[in-house]
Amino acid sequence: MPKASPQHPTPTPALRLIRRFGVARLAEWSGRHPSRVYSWCWPPKRNGTGGVVPHRLRQAIVDGAQRDCGVCLSSLEFEPMSGERYVFGEAA
Repeated sequence: MPKASPQHPTPTPALRLIRRFGVARLAEWSGRHPSRVYSWCWPPKRNGTGGVVPHRLRQAIVDGAQRDCGVCLSSLEFEPMSGERYVFGEAA
């Protein structure tokens, strides 16, 4: 897998959801500042979650997606899919 860069970040579940719904919506649904939503894509050494959407926020995101977009998210949407992985111990 090529090394991640700001132009080509490592594919993670968090990045997929950001690309699908946008930072502003995820921030609104989760009650977090947009900078915290971006940090879900950062590795822990940069105070991020390594691509993990925090578990305590997932239900609020599921509810918001259903209410505002008519999208029914499952718990599997928050796990790595083909070509994705969590980012721990390296640059995002």
